[in-house]
Amino acid sequence: MGKKPILVTLEEFSELKAQLQAQIGRLQKDFQAKVPACEDNISQLQVAKGELAKDLEVAKAATQRVAEDAQAFAGASCRALEQRLGAQMGELKNELRRSDEELQKELRQLEEASRKTLSDELHVLCERLDQDISEVRSEMSESVQKCKEHFRVELQKLCELLAASIEDNKQEALRKTAEFLQAAKSRTETSLQEEQQARAAQDQRFASSEAEIWLKLERLGELIDETGQQAEEHLAASNGHLDQKFSQAFTLADQRLLALDDTSTRLRAGLCEVQNSYTRKVTWVIREASKKIKRPLLDDVKIQPHVSWFSPQFDAGGCHGLQLELQVFRIQDPPVDGQEVGDCMVYLWATKGSNLVFKLGLGGKCQLLEKRFNGRVPYGTTRLCFFADQINKEDDTLHVSCEILEALRELEAPLQPAAPQPPDWRKALEEQGKPVPEVDPAVAAAGDRSNGPQPLEGQLFYSMHINNRLYDQVKDQVESMRCRLVKTVEWRIEKASMLRRCFPPGEALSSTVFGAAGIEQLQLVFYPSGYTGATEGFCSLFLNAPAGVTMKCLLQAGKEKRDANHVFDRPGAFGRTNFCQLESCMDEDDTILIRLEVTEAHQDLVAKLALPPKPGDPRNLSQQEGVACGPVMSAVKLRRQGNVLEDVKVLPSLWTVKFADDPCQRPQGYHDFNEFRSEKTGTCLSASVPVGSATALARVRPGTGARDAMRPKTAGRQKLNESLPSFIDGQADASSLGDRAWLDATLSRPKSAGMLRRRPKAL
Repeated sequence: MGKKPILVTLEEFSELKAQLQAQIGRLQKDFQAKVPACEDNISQLQVAKGELAKDLEVAKAATQRVAEDAQAFAGASCRALEQRLGAQMGELKNELRRSDEELQKELRQLEEASRKTLSDELHVLCERLDQDISEVRSEMSESVQKCKEHFRVELQKLCELLAASIEDNKQEALRKTAEFLQAAKSRTETSLQEEQQARAAQDQRFASSEAEIWLKLERLGELIDETGQQAEEHLAASNGHLDQKFSQAFTLADQRLLALDDTSTRLRAGLCEVQNSYTRKVTWVIREASKKIKRPLLDDVKIQPHVSWFSPQFDAGGCHGLQLELQVFRIQDPPVDGQEVGDCMVYLWATKGSNLVFKLGLGGKCQLLEKRFNGRVPYGTTRLCFFADQINKEDDTLHVSCEILEALRELEAPLQPAAPQPPDWRKALEEQGKPVPEVDPAVAAAGDRSNGPQPLEGQLFYSMHINNRLYDQVKDQVESMRCRLVKTVEWRIEKASMLRRCFPPGEALSSTVFGAAGIEQLQLVFYPSGYTGATEGFCSLFLNAPAGVTMKCLLQAGKEKRDANHVFDRPGAFGRTNFCQLESCMDEDDTILIRLEVTEAHQDLVAKLALPPKPGDPRNLSQQEGVACGPVMSAVKLRRQGNVLEDVKVLPSLWTVKFADDPCQRPQGYHDFNEFRSEKTGTCLSASVPVGSATALARVRPGTGARDAMRPKTAGRQKLNESLPSFIDGQADASSLGDRAWLDATLSRPKSAGMLRRRPKAL
């Protein structure tokens, strides 16, 4: 347990504090009086300490010299021993090295012990010195003297101990060295004796083994000679049989290889035939075309007016050996026919018997051709285009293409008898253990068929027909069949309230071209502000059709319906100029629904009398092409009429710009109210008088030209109801002067002015 604390009062604590301060003051005075003496003693101690350090360094140097001498002596002894013993003293060297290391270790231990002893004694001395300094000067001096004496005694003892230890180590090293030398010598002699005994035993065993080996070699030589003689006899016996078998195998292999080569050739040809039959289009890409393809100069070509470039040969559409030829013409003076169209032509070379329908193209231009080739001359396009315009500017290439649409070829092949031979029939018979005949049974059976019916020698002609446009033809026919089923066509026009602002009088909206009731190239034309001469506020609606069409239909705009029955002798339009008011045909959703219902329709197609030319044909070129100046009395007419009309075709509701026709040439089927008045009075011209004919021009008032005769006649302004351009009013010349001035003002303005600034053209 700890001591019990003593309780004091403040006065007692103050008294104790005063006493302690007095004692501290007295001690300070005593210490201040003793400090100079202590400083003198300290300086003396420093001098004594320096002397002790010098003595210690001398002792260290002596110890180091003793160690070096011992090490030098040990090293000299070791080297002498190594020289005497040589290579057989490896173990002794190791022992000496270990003894040297132990000696060094003991020396280091002694040195460390002496250093430690000195350091410990110095530490104790310093502590004592500190204690003596704190006590009195006399005690300090006595302690210093005792320490000096003690260190001297210890140093003497240490020197004596070190000398004795060095002497003992020397004696021990000499003793151990002598012992090691004696042991090594005895071990060396023993090992030499053992080695001599082992060598003698080994020589004896080697001599006995050598004798046995020679005996075995002699026996093996005899066996080899006997085996060689037997092998030579067997080889001589089997050489004849093997030669016969090899000759038969080589003959059979040659026959089969020839048959395989022939079959491989035919298979390769058939494979190429199958592969190129699916190739429809081949494009010949000419790189760096601007450098390679150049138009010939006048001096470069002396005989022919063009230069040619040929493509590599290729296969396509079931035809072989095809080649493209590009001909570039120079500019000729005087110019030739077609020079303004282009300066290049593309030709196709083909083998004999190839009947092709193909397209030859250069860049973006192409031409459809049909030809039966004789293998000597090519066939190609007319002047197609200018080759410089078709060069791709990005990579400087020119693309020349050939597309095979239809090909008809006649191939001739001789009859070849087939005698199949199974390749492994001999091996199969050997595996079954059956006798193997020298001749193939299948070949023998094929050779014994002389009694049966034999085929006549001859050749087979193969006709190969490849049609790559079958899909297009079927698609066209399907479209034509679908067109025959169309009875009703609807065309919805959106944003009807903006039509008058966007389409002034005389400007029209045109629908896309469509087909209905088997009639192609039909088109609806709608004038929101009316055709030229229409009543203000009325719109006009017409149906545009090709020549030869007879149409019975119903035109409808919104809720307004009008009948339209007309025979189109020429391509033109038929309808109503004053169809209805525009507001009456608008729906609530700001659209106009234009509807065409076909009741009856048919078309007459007139064919030209153009027969293919033959050798000695007396006809001229125009007659051969069917474009003779005179009328062709013999013609073929085909009437195409729809069967059941049930389908409804909806046209896209897109605005399309379509300007009115030339005011000087009224659209076909247009006529005005004056003609109706003339019909009542009997002054109208016959319907059989065509526009521009001599009879019609003769009835025109003198002073008016053919252009005035062909324009629509109006009373003040033209007001047309239905389009019948074949009828011309001969009594409507009272207002011709005013109409001529109005037409001149109209013709001075471009047709596309104004409309293209309002909106882009759309289909």
